[in-house]
Parts: sequence; C-alpha cells; structure tokens
Amino acid sequence: DPHVRSTKQGSTFRSAAAAFAGVRSPEAVVALAAKAGANLTEGSLLRILERFGSEGAMREALLGRPHLPASVRAQLAVATGDALAAFSISVGWLSAERGERVVREAREKVMVSIAADAADEAGRASLMFARHLRHSRNLTAALLLRALLSNDRSLFEAAMCELSGLPFAKVAALVGHSQSPAFNALYTRAGLPGWLLPAIRGALAAQAGFD
Repeated sequence: DPHVRSTKQGSTFRSAAAAFAGVRSPEAVVALAAKAGANLTEGSLLRILERFGSEGAMREALLGRPHLPASVRAQLAVATGDALAAFSISVGWLSAERGERVVREAREKVMVSIAADAADEAGRASLMFARHLRHSRNLTAALLLRALLSNDRSLFEAAMCELSGLPFAKVAALVGHSQSPAFNALYTRAGLPGWLLPAIRGALAAQAGFD
C-alpha cells in the first residue's frame, strides 16, 4: 500500500532525525539536513542546531530547506551571528565589545523581521515565536523596543502575553491604551525595566498616531 509505505518512510525519517541530532557526526547530520525528502520536525531541527550550529556546512544545509519554522530561522540567525563574531574577533577586525554589539544589533533586526513574517491575525504564531525567544533567552527589552520602532506591534503584544501570563486579547486591549495605569501594571507584571517604559509608551503612541 503506497500510503502505508509513505507513512512508514515518514516515521523512519523522523526517527532517524532524532537519532542523528543526538549522537551522529556533523557530516552525517549535514547529509540528512540536505536531503529534500527528510521529514525533519521542528524539534529535531532545533536539536541539530544546538549541537552542530557552529558548523558552516550545517547552517548552509539548513538554510537550503524550504519553509523553515520561525524558531529554526531565529536559531540559525543566532548561530550565524555567533560564528561571524568569533571569526571577526579572532582575526582582529573587531574588538570583543564591538563584535558583541554588532552581532546583537544584527540579531535583533533579524528577529523583528522573522516575527513580522510569522505574524498571523489570531496571534498564535507570534505567541509561539515569543515563547521560543524567551526559552532561548533572546526575548529582551531592547528587542521589543526595536520591534515597536519597526512598526511591528505583534511581537510586543505576544511577548507581553508570554511574560505576564495574561490572555492575548486582554494584553492587546491594554497595549492599545499605553498611557493608562492599567498598561503600567501590565508592563510591571511582565518584568520589563522601568527606565524603558517612557520609550515604549512613546513608540506605541507614535504607532497610534499613524493608525
């Protein structure tokens, strides 16, 4: 039965992906990642990146795969930025401090772009991406301000939802009234730094002026 055969093959690829991600050599995993028919799950791709993200061939193989999840694209950006920074510092092109700053700024720009691409009307994709950023320690106050300055409110709302534990609809309503005491309470509950609140409010007010 072709359908049964296809199902078994898909299961085999998923099992192989998990095994390769955990124990095999970089060369073997690169070959798997480059295989168009390999049904690699989001979790397997993230594990592969965690283990072999410093390998240039691995990053190239993953970049060649179509329809990468937002979380995987984000981790690819992190791995690529780290590799470029390490190289630039090792050859003396950048100081360690300058290299870290350049990579951080570039990473934030990429994250904002990925978030904008992933955004959907219901907010589910944005919430999933915000959760990934939080778990990977890339959900920073600076990133959220950059998102707002880039006219992307979806990532900010999703992040506030993830950090505060409040429902998305309630958070979106509070963000729409950024000058209110209720928004101040939401901001405090999310654990964001107080010194950044005026800038956040200013960015949201500017967006409201263009709506």
